[in-house]
Amino acid sequence: MSLIVEDGTGVTGAVSYVDEAGALALLTARGLVTDAYTALGTAGQAQAILRGADLLNDQRRHPWKGAITVPGRQMMWPRDGIVFPAVMALCNALYAIDLANGVAYADPSSPLGSITSVDIGPISVAFDPKGTAAESDPSSYALVRNPTIDGLLFPYVLLPRDAILGGGGGVAFYPLVDILPAYSV
Repeated sequence: MSLIVEDGTGVTGAVSYVDEAGALALLTARGLVTDAYTALGTAGQAQAILRGADLLNDQRRHPWKGAITVPGRQMMWPRDGIVFPAVMALCNALYAIDLANGVAYADPSSPLGSITSVDIGPISVAFDPKGTAAESDPSSYALVRNPTIDGLLFPYVLLPRDAILGGGGGVAFYPLVDILPAYSV
């Protein structure tokens, strides 16, 4: 499988932000390639990259600044007034390695569960595994986040304050659950 890569110019047919060879090179250079990723083979790695691109295109996970300039596309770039992030390929590769290693990022169309209660000290969070609370209150839905990816993309996404002040374009913001160690990139 040869993935068509978005480079910020609105590439026709683009489905990811990095191809298989590019992802492997980025991950290898950082010492992040795992046996689980290698065991996927090229086809499985391509699937992980596609799923990683889906996570990058999820507006609830990454509420991008600027308006999309090519409506109706699966990919969230190019965007009006925003330079294409050079880190998109790396972020796509990092999502792919996480998925290969079994990180259960929530599928936005079917929540893994929603937060039903939070205690501050010592910290405790309760989840509704059936997702019924998320159906009645979408703000209770927690997204598993990768702090390294979020840090790399921080300059390009809206903050909750922006949404409150009207810059979010109807984007819902969800509590962050950082369960992953930050990578050294």
